[in-house]
Amino acid sequence: ALTLLLFILLTKKVFAPLEFIDIFQTILKEKEFSSRFSQTGNKALDSLMDSFNFMLGQLYDERHRLGDKQGMLQKLMNALPLSVVVLDYDDKLSQLNPAACKLFGLNENEPAFIDQPLRFIKHPLISQLVSIELGQSKLLSDHQGKRYRCHRSRFTDRGFERQFVIVQELTDELKST
Repeated sequence: ALTLLLFILLTKKVFAPLEFIDIFQTILKEKEFSSRFSQTGNKALDSLMDSFNFMLGQLYDERHRLGDKQGMLQKLMNALPLSVVVLDYDDKLSQLNPAACKLFGLNENEPAFIDQPLRFIKHPLISQLVSIELGQSKLLSDHQGKRYRCHRSRFTDRGFERQFVIVQELTDELKST
């Protein structure tokens, strides 16, 4: 009986790190970076727990910083009076700010335009916007005589290049000038 009890205790000590590794994998898959492991009393296992806790802390902080940046950028996009069209990695519509939705007559609360090519938007300006080369600015006009300054540029998001187009209506400014 004593041998059996000793065998069970030793087996538990041997397999305890493997159980924690499974738990750690689950935490990573579920992206629950606020979790922490408590000390077990076993020096080797406690060292592993400290390493896991340190990694989880760094992942949590990085995610928090990224979320703050995304939130700030979203607020900035929503407040801009300029129309901003962001394209994804395949040059499909990824995001339009409220000014762009208003300009193109789209309902921002029903984003059927997401994941569609830029040509999906039915507006006289679109065919001209598509022809603007990367890094180029152009002065465009629609069939109503409204004038727009348009610029196409790019940024890198998570290692992938993405493009955006900024459209500024100049009609009122030109009239006042």
